[in-house]
Amino acid sequence: MLICRLFCNFAKNISIMVKPFVGFKMTTLRFFLLFFLSSWHIKAMCQEYHDGILSSSNVVTISDEKNKASADFIHFYQKNISKLRGSRCAMYPTCSNYGLKAFKKENFAKAFLDTADRLIRCGHDGKFYSVTYAYGNPCLLDLPDCDSALFLSLTQKSQNSIYTDRLKVVNKKDSLNDFIRYLINNHDYNLAMLEIERLSYFDKENSPSTYLQKLICYEGLERMEEGIFDFYAQKDLNICNDNRVKFQVSKMFYRLNNYSEAEKLFSKINLTEQDSIRRRHLYLGLSNLKMGYLDNCVQHFETANQFNTNEQIVNKTNEVISGIIARKPKSKVLAGILSIFPGGGYWYAGHKSSAITSFIVNSLLGFATYTSIKSRNYGVAGIMGLLNIGFYFGNISGAIKSVQRANESFINDKQKALEQINGIY
Repeated sequence: MLICRLFCNFAKNISIMVKPFVGFKMTTLRFFLLFFLSSWHIKAMCQEYHDGILSSSNVVTISDEKNKASADFIHFYQKNISKLRGSRCAMYPTCSNYGLKAFKKENFAKAFLDTADRLIRCGHDGKFYSVTYAYGNPCLLDLPDCDSALFLSLTQKSQNSIYTDRLKVVNKKDSLNDFIRYLINNHDYNLAMLEIERLSYFDKENSPSTYLQKLICYEGLERMEEGIFDFYAQKDLNICNDNRVKFQVSKMFYRLNNYSEAEKLFSKINLTEQDSIRRRHLYLGLSNLKMGYLDNCVQHFETANQFNTNEQIVNKTNEVISGIIARKPKSKVLAGILSIFPGGGYWYAGHKSSAITSFIVNSLLGFATYTSIKSRNYGVAGIMGLLNIGFYFGNISGAIKSVQRANESFINDKQKALEQINGIY
């Protein structure tokens, strides 16, 4: 109890010292420090809270004893402290839920470092993150390494219309095929899918053109995985070997961010129409760009430009490609070295707000450790030292990840720019 009392007083002094620098957020840090010891004895008796808002759909539990104490602390924070802040976490998942997920699936050391890194980055440098509406309001998407597979399902859906260049409506009013085309062009994909099934059942028609329409509906409904599975389950060789069908499947792989499979399938397609050849090389170029094969990317865009008569589009494309070639990717190794000085790696990565936060937090914890040792208050010194070590090494590992995030953000921006310039959707 004596240590806890001293710890509380010291945390209070820390919060007063840094109030001019970081404002109200340091109240959270004060509570974090205050309950760090007590968390080892408190058992969670509630459902998970997201910044004071009960959510039964995203409950994170720890079923075994691994890191159980850490989870108990976070649950206590969610129930009793988070509601007092009066503000929402700007990230998805919230920092507390991020910590829960990390401690559930990772060893203690890695989970602690990752959580420290997240606390440093929370709400900062939004341009490096995707946006999700999973909480009902826009949040910055930042998943733990163990949940990275959920990224695609949580990102903001594309606002691009499904490409329908071969599905123009003609004047035959009584044709079911024309009605299907009409529905697709008006983005009524559910009804179009129903009519395709009706056509296949009654007329026993399973032509490549009809199947292409079905795949387009899958894409429009954001059910690309089902569409791809349906294609590979097909036994009709006329459908499997149709270039238009294979092109559509390749595009669905691309939209799922499976660039390696997209590149493989695009490479096997033989096309004769100039616009189709151009679009094929555009997708190949973009896929190679995302996979990091810059030379192949440049070659495919050069080929695509040869089939484009619009000089303005060609010039804009070349300008973006030149910008990609001119930029040297940031080094993870250098970021780690610079992080020896707290915040240096974040600053190098472009996460300047996170860099300032890292420097302040690590400096204060280091100073607290020093003054505690000097005053022979070794209990508080040990606690401060442990936290300082966690945030210091979290600053190093976080900076390395931030460099990777910055490199990916640059490529993603250029990818979107090339997609928009060339109108590939």
